[in-house]
Amino acid sequence: MENQALLRTGFTLIELLVTLAVAAISVTYAINGFGSIYDRHRNATFLNRLHNSFNYARSLALQSNSITTLCPLEPGSGKCTNDWHGTISIFIDSDNDREPDEGRIERVFDIPDEFHITVRPASKGYFQFTASGLSHGTLGGLLICHQTEFVDFMAYAAMNMGGRYRDQADNDHDGVIETSSGANLSCPS
Repeated sequence: MENQALLRTGFTLIELLVTLAVAAISVTYAINGFGSIYDRHRNATFLNRLHNSFNYARSLALQSNSITTLCPLEPGSGKCTNDWHGTISIFIDSDNDREPDEGRIERVFDIPDEFHITVRPASKGYFQFTASGLSHGTLGGLLICHQTEFVDFMAYAAMNMGGRYRDQADNDHDGVIETSSGANLSCPS
């Protein structure tokens, strides 16, 4: 009798299969959770880098005592364009022609391909700071959209008259950002 008890100390095939099935389900949920965490981190990092770029452009205007421009540059011509996909350039623009003085770009900020950015107002395409750090010209903002299988993200980044950057997110997750001016913004589908 004692020998038979010793022979039955392992797992049956059914027990092993049930354990593997539970483990597989647990791993599936964990992977989905990590994907969501990764996407949220990527979105927050992007907004922080964008915020830092605006702050750098403002600081550069104060240090250089000149107009500073933040915009994407058109390949070939080197002038600001309205296409906010790819690389954003920060440069001193003392003659206000929206081209880098002496072709010198102070800093660049790469926008990952999966982020869709729309500039508001649509005719603008650039942001400028005066030598005193205030906004130069018309105000504007950027509608930022990033959709993945785990997270739909949208934010609105704007610059006020004082040259300060702020961003708003879709906190209630209804697909609409209600700006402080009363405008309702949504990502293109």
